[in-house]
Amino acid sequence: MGIPPQREVHFSGLNDNVDKKFLQEMCERFGRVDAIKIYYDPQTKKHAGKGRVTFATTNAAKMAVSKLDHTSVMGNIIKAHIDPNIKGKLWVMQVLLTMNDL
Repeated sequence: MGIPPQREVHFSGLNDNVDKKFLQEMCERFGRVDAIKIYYDPQTKKHAGKGRVTFATTNAAKMAVSKLDHTSVMGNIIKAHIDPNIKGKLWVMQVLLTMNDL
């Protein structure tokens, strides 16, 4: 089991007015977007200022990070990064798969 392609870009510092449609339009210029998630506080249901975009290719994800990280979007300086903890997630997944084999 190898490391899966890093296609997920995580955004923080998003303006409360950023919705899925806006994030799609902002990101699709870098490549095909497969999925979008905007995070909301589970108790207050308010926009958490965070989101995740899954691109079709690793190159599109990397291009989005290089062009969008530390830029101003709707008056907020946003941060964009590819999840650095992919190895930790793979380890957890391997443990879970092993447990299913018991």
